[in-house]
Amino acid sequence: MKMSIPARTVQKSVRVKVEAFGHLNQLTGKKEFEVELTTPTVEGLVESLSNTYGEDFKRAIVETSSGEFTVLILVNGKDIDFLQKSKTPLSNDDKISLVPLVAGG
Repeated sequence: MKMSIPARTVQKSVRVKVEAFGHLNQLTGKKEFEVELTTPTVEGLVESLSNTYGEDFKRAIVETSSGEFTVLILVNGKDIDFLQKSKTPLSNDDKISLVPLVAGG
C-alpha cells in the first residue's frame, strides 16, 4: 500500500496598501502606507496594525467587549460586511480603507 504525504501549505506573505481616514491617520502618523502580512486576512491586518500602533489604535477600530469593528473597512472599495467580514482574504496590492463611522444629530 502506497502512502501519500500531504503537501505542506506554505504561508506566503502579501503586501497591501492601507488608507487611514480621520483620527486614525493621527494614530498611525500617516494617511497612506503599505503593510506586509503573514496572515493575509482583514483580521491579520488588524492584528498587525494593532501590534505596530498600539492599544489606542486597536481601541479606535475594535469594540473591546464585543470584538466588533467600529470603523468601516473597505477592501478594494467593497465593505467587508458584504464579503467574509474579518476572514476576508487579502492579496498583493489590495487597497484597504479604514473609515471612522460618524454619528450625531
